[in-house]
Amino acid sequence: MITTYCPDSSILDRAKRARVQVGHLIVVDDTGSDECGLEPGLLGSDVMYIKRDENLGIAKSLNIGVTAAMALGYKWVLTLDDDTLISKEYVAELLGFLNKGEIASGALGVIGLSRGGERQRSTSKDAEYRRKRALITSGSLINMDGFNAVGGFSEDMFIDLVDFDYCTRLRKKRYEVIQLATIGMQHKVGDSTIKHYLGIPVTIYNHSPFRLYYQTRNSLIFFKRNLLFDPILSCYILLDVIRVPMKAAFFEDQKMKRVVYLFRGIVDGVRGRTGRFVDRNNATKHV
Repeated sequence: MITTYCPDSSILDRAKRARVQVGHLIVVDDTGSDECGLEPGLLGSDVMYIKRDENLGIAKSLNIGVTAAMALGYKWVLTLDDDTLISKEYVAELLGFLNKGEIASGALGVIGLSRGGERQRSTSKDAEYRRKRALITSGSLINMDGFNAVGGFSEDMFIDLVDFDYCTRLRKKRYEVIQLATIGMQHKVGDSTIKHYLGIPVTIYNHSPFRLYYQTRNSLIFFKRNLLFDPILSCYILLDVIRVPMKAAFFEDQKMKRVVYLFRGIVDGVRGRTGRFVDRNNATKHV
């Protein structure tokens, strides 16, 4: 399944690459308006296209798509973002590993290949796979038993850290999160660029100012929910409350607008307020 938000025609080639590797392709469009998006017919008559009338967030879209796949009888679902290009053998690589039985399939919650350009850390250069604390949603093959065990993706987080939250809840239920060493996809986070500060490379994602609200708020929410279970990951995630404002201050434009959203995110994170952000005029804000 592919989740989309304001997709353009470039999604078609990526969708075709995925379509030939899976039994059914489900596309959930969370744009919530007709101002941008795809004409359903462009994806082909054999693609299940679900267009939401309202922007309800990535977690809701994932739950809708995965539930639709379950209704078709599938036990595993590949989740993709609309800007991810997978290799031609992506699914075959994953199924090949599952068929080896090195890890019981029932114990696997999520499995995926590595991303191009991702820094690889392993105890052995020859390691075929490694256990992870979390994987990004895009490119993840999700076990339906695990999905049901944790109750799906947390819709109250709306967007940002939805995948880390999901994987952490799987691990609490003793499911494994596995990443194969094979590089199988290209996935770019935001309109990212590399800047240098005192000779140190810093990745700048150039998200919209509004997105910073969810980044800071959900970092605090994740920290409070998971500190006792995984203090290392929780503290690492909490650093975004420092990292995100620093990047905004040094490298990004619209600084004052970013400060406003950062502040609101921190306040709501401390208060434990979740769900979709509501502005001062009580109008919900689209992502």
